[in-house]
Amino acid sequence: MPRHLISDAHEWMKEIPTVPTYYPAKPQPRERAWRNQQGKKTLLSLTLVWHSEET
Repeated sequence: MPRHLISDAHEWMKEIPTVPTYYPAKPQPRERAWRNQQGKKTLLSLTLVWHSEET
């Protein structure tokens, strides 16, 4: 029985696509907005930094 499960796992691993499905060629507007926000200072991050410097 365990041998069969291992072979099934190997077959499953072979079926994984090489191109990640979570990164489409044309991202949706919501995804573009999220990527554009990466690295930018948000009000929350600035507030957290300011609050941590007070202590």
